[in-house]
Amino acid sequence: MLPVHLDLTNKHVLIAGGGRIAARRTSALCMEPCNITIVSPDICDEMANLIETYQLIWKKKKVDAEDV
Repeated sequence: MLPVHLDLTNKHVLIAGGGRIAARRTSALCMEPCNITIVSPDICDEMANLIETYQLIWKKKKVDAEDV
């Protein structure tokens, strides 16, 4: 893994996917002051919990060019 330091303050972050790996990435991002949107037709239980806990935006659909 390559550590990367980014200032995500007030940035919009798109998570494409709702599985366990996406949930792990989202969990780390929830500690940052950014706006997170998840785009996925389905989500795992961990992701559902993150969405509810942190009031994240979930677009229940496949990712398309308009999302990026």
